[in-house]
Amino acid sequence: MNRCVHEGLRYFAGPTTYTTTTDGNAGKVDPGDAVGATFGMGFGINERSSFNLGYSHRHFFNTRLNGDKIGGSALNIGQLLLGYSLRQLKQ
Repeated sequence: MNRCVHEGLRYFAGPTTYTTTTDGNAGKVDPGDAVGATFGMGFGINERSSFNLGYSHRHFFNTRLNGDKIGGSALNIGQLLLGYSLRQLKQ
């Protein structure tokens, strides 16, 4: 019996988002910028398949209208990342 043991692949990323200011009927709107972090691991199950698990989090800062902060407009978004890959061709 041939057993395949793989070490987990680890990853980390730190995305940032910059938004531009727009002028509209309501005035000068500046959507909040965002910062975030993503991390996780990938595992080789065997020669043909792998599984990955991760978490991504972003924080969006307050939106400004005519230079004033709009209270309650900050936002946090968290995502659970799951993935599975299967190679279909035999080589």
